[in-house]
Amino acid sequence: MMLVLKENNTRKGFFEHGDFLVLRGALPDYLKGFVTFAYKTGWRVSEIAGLT
Repeated sequence: MMLVLKENNTRKGFFEHGDFLVLRGALPDYLKGFVTFAYKTGWRVSEIAGLT
């Protein structure tokens, strides 16, 4: 017998790749690299902003 637990904290709000491309296209040039890095790595804004 397999016990299956109910998940109540699943993540939401993920972008499909096409949605990301539309968003990125609407951004000013100075934000595109930052947002692309965040999308590809899954890092939080605070983690990226702290990089030197």
